[in-house]
Amino acid sequence: MVGWYPELMLTRTAILRAKGYAVTETHDPADALRILSVTDPALVIVCHSIPRKLRRAIVSEMKHAKPLVPVLVFGPGIREADISVPGLAGPEVFLHHVAFLVGRPEKKR
Repeated sequence: MVGWYPELMLTRTAILRAKGYAVTETHDPADALRILSVTDPALVIVCHSIPRKLRRAIVSEMKHAKPLVPVLVFGPGIREADISVPGLAGPEVFLHHVAFLVGRPEKKR
């Protein structure tokens, strides 16, 4: 996960970890691309805290480097992203899209 607001990153990371997901986070887009180059993540998440033009460039570079890794973007549609989620979407919406992208069935309460 890459984003610029530490509090928001901590919240989203906690939500994912509570559901059993492993999370690597960074606040530096260049670091996110480096991490992507040396790992095989199930999913990349790009937060809306990064300006749209830079988000678009990050997603484009990530999709070029590893086209089969799904990318979830918070914020208005970035064409190359697999899914765009509203920036203030609640945890249920966020987790639904994450589960869908990584092919992990959601558990019903």
